[in-house]
Amino acid sequence: MTSDWLHNYPDSRLLNQPILISDHAAIFFDDSPFIQLSNRPYQLDNWCLEYQDIHDFVLSTWQRNVNGSPMFTLSKNMQHVKSLIRNWCLNNKKFWGIDWKNFTKDLATEGELVQSLADASLYMTKIVTSKESNLLQLQFWRQRCKKNWILKGDCPSKLLFSKVKCQQKKNEISSLLDDQGTLQYGQTDVQSVVVKSLKDTFQCDTMPPYDPEIDVVLRELDLPQLNSSQLANLDRPFSSSEIRTAMFSLGNKVGHLRPIGLCNTVYKCASKCLVARVRHYLPFLISDSQHTFVQGRVMTDNILMSHELMEKINSSKTGTNWLASIKIDMSKAYDRIHWSFLLQFLKAYGFPERWLQMIQQCLATVSYKSLINGTTSETFKPRCGLRQGDPISPYLFLFCMDIFSRMLHLGHDLKLFQGIKLSRRSPTISHLFFADDALIFFRPSSTTCTNIIQIIQRFTKISGEQLNLSKSLIKFSPNICSAAQQGFKSLFHMKHVQVFDHHLGAPIDFVGRKKDHFQFLINKITGRINCLNIIRLSQTQKLIFINSILVAMASHVLACYELPVSVTGKINSLLLRFFWAHSDTKGMHWLLVSKVFSARTTFLSNSPNTGPRYSGRHSYGLWGLLKANTLLNFGCNWKPGDGKSTLAGSAKWVNGSIPEFKPGILMPH
Repeated sequence: MTSDWLHNYPDSRLLNQPILISDHAAIFFDDSPFIQLSNRPYQLDNWCLEYQDIHDFVLSTWQRNVNGSPMFTLSKNMQHVKSLIRNWCLNNKKFWGIDWKNFTKDLATEGELVQSLADASLYMTKIVTSKESNLLQLQFWRQRCKKNWILKGDCPSKLLFSKVKCQQKKNEISSLLDDQGTLQYGQTDVQSVVVKSLKDTFQCDTMPPYDPEIDVVLRELDLPQLNSSQLANLDRPFSSSEIRTAMFSLGNKVGHLRPIGLCNTVYKCASKCLVARVRHYLPFLISDSQHTFVQGRVMTDNILMSHELMEKINSSKTGTNWLASIKIDMSKAYDRIHWSFLLQFLKAYGFPERWLQMIQQCLATVSYKSLINGTTSETFKPRCGLRQGDPISPYLFLFCMDIFSRMLHLGHDLKLFQGIKLSRRSPTISHLFFADDALIFFRPSSTTCTNIIQIIQRFTKISGEQLNLSKSLIKFSPNICSAAQQGFKSLFHMKHVQVFDHHLGAPIDFVGRKKDHFQFLINKITGRINCLNIIRLSQTQKLIFINSILVAMASHVLACYELPVSVTGKINSLLLRFFWAHSDTKGMHWLLVSKVFSARTTFLSNSPNTGPRYSGRHSYGLWGLLKANTLLNFGCNWKPGDGKSTLAGSAKWVNGSIPEFKPGILMPH
């Protein structure tokens, strides 16, 4: 396919039909023009900001008197200033003689004449010299041109735009399977399938306004409530400093830019203000089984406790002490939350009425469109779900999952099922949550399995959540016979596995050789190195990639486990080969990863006075923590402080040793 072909047939495409008879499939060539209808909102061009008229429009608009609530006033002012600026831009384009088409055409003509580096230098010189006279046109062109085109030196020629056209057609969705398995073709049918799927997910027509079962659950659960001082702090007006902090924290990091974050700036500022107020009370309101978005709780705690419980299940090989665990997967967890369920439970936590109204506005003001092949569908408003990219959505979801957690705690307290204890004096653990990643631990029987299923079904009914049975897993201890396992599996309708896969990006179920469970780290680093090898990088650049990307890929695993020597050696070898590849210089091969591994492995002990003592079988994770604890205590000093919590007879407070008390010995002053 040549550039002339792309120029003569810019809308050509090939459609591959499915195989229906024998092993032949039809291929259709379509060169009909694709009419892309776009109803994108008006966007202000950068060149307009060079004129004082734009600033005057903004100042005069915000000096108007508009009757209504603050949000209504803000909305009306934004609509008014948008209308003024849009009319001004359209009226002044022709008045100043700005001909965008001729400007880009001249650039394309000059670019096609480039045949050598000397021609390219003259071409760039001409662009620089014409910058002053064509400043407005240049701003308009740069705002619409891809950043990489300029950085990589691509000229605005027909060949460049032909490549862009090919990429657009490559990303085009020409066919899609609907829920019945029928293949739908064409822009209209494909977009209809997508819109129908979204509407079904958000239950636009079937959302019940009120569910009396929620009141029954509220009476059963003992939910914590905000006290008077907390309520007063939540209900006080937002200060200008809070709004300023929230506004200037938007988009100042690359991690804040998400393709799904389609909330406007004003909404995100208001949402961040709500988050800043409520997150301080989450440790008091959210149960200890939840480990995400709560201050003082980290992901590594969830990984280590899950690993210890899985080790307990694997070690139960004989006797009648049957143990089991299920890994629950919620289907589109954010999109199915019922608003009435969320608001009723927030009220039960003690949130003031003003806060409930603001949260309801955050939920109800969302609207959606589907974007297929550059064409948007009609707008539809959901009646359930939390919007993606909203700063407050993760915290609202925490309260939803906290209800599920407390329902499981209530079932455990009522002896509907029993959790698992790691030792005699340890607490019983029935479940661990990290957002919607849920693990439930129990002693299986026909009665307990039925009770757990009823708790899950009751939660999904009132919350709107839907259990994904195809991705949910169940695991039994080795001492349970096959017949009993099949019976329990038939009750849950879940897939039975011998080993749980990774949980929160780290292995938790070690069965067999330890190094096999960390092979995924080697595969990830190898894949990333293969991608980087395509680019010729200097050793300084490679060192930055190693420290910031390659080593960071294993950081969360290193925080939990000490990797086997064979795994660290393999990773170290990969990084060394990557660092010294394509290099003509010689130097000393220093171990990049081994030092990082020994420094990253940490274990925090309450006090280094006495070493911890553990009885029974040590899991792989506990073995690594004990070794890390020894290293940590060796390099740390301890100070008694005020001495109130120091035991004079058993603490190492005298030159790092336990004091000896003998008759006739006086303590030095």
